[in-house]
Amino acid sequence: WDRGVAHELFHSVGVDHHGERQREKVCCYFQSGGIPTNPTGRPRYATYWDEESFNFMRVGGQPAKEQLNEERGPTIVLRWEDSRRDVFEDDLPEYERKVAELRAYHETEEGKAALAPHLANLAHTGKGAAWWTRYINATWGGGDMDMNRVIWVGRKNGTDSGNDLCVMKYYFADAYRIDGQADAYYLIRPGAVQAGREICRSPVGTDGNAPAHPPQSRFGDAAAGRGNCFAEICPNDAIPPRAL
Repeated sequence: WDRGVAHELFHSVGVDHHGERQREKVCCYFQSGGIPTNPTGRPRYATYWDEESFNFMRVGGQPAKEQLNEERGPTIVLRWEDSRRDVFEDDLPEYERKVAELRAYHETEEGKAALAPHLANLAHTGKGAAWWTRYINATWGGGDMDMNRVIWVGRKNGTDSGNDLCVMKYYFADAYRIDGQADAYYLIRPGAVQAGREICRSPVGTDGNAPAHPPQSRFGDAAAGRGNCFAEICPNDAIPPRAL
């Protein structure tokens, strides 16, 4: 709270953000390796989720067959910044255990009876019972939705850039793009970035934004003309803000 108030008060005397480019929202949709809409055959994050798929699993729902979209877009690579591990790697054993339990249940007489109305309702889609059984086992066994994740990706030279301890630097992004890879991100551990407590005197990125930060600089230097926040202070209502 105190740092938030300080941030806004600095705005009142001419101090600006470290950049204009704010974080972007990226949705990562988990897919089991066994689901038939996953062309890789491996657990992955997909670029988007086909919300209409739920209509096909509701008894009584009869959407048009053309609405069944099996394309989930490119694979998203999401790794922890410190360990480089896939972020769902620790959760996969539990997820696969749930899938195995559901698969075993649907092979029992009770499970077959419970599944039969859904399979009958889905016949109009043109997909067979075996296809839908694989789909349901993978999505209901703990659920694709259980492991979905929303990340906030900071931008180079954006609002999260520059001196890591400056009170004018944003600290809301929890991920950044992996250099040289499309749809690939490093995820920052919760608590690794804190609100600033200083006023910076240089646009150079420090700590997580420094060039030497492993595995790479998060958000780099402040944008051109930004980041030397001390020099922007101009507490005079009679004149426009200017560099001192």
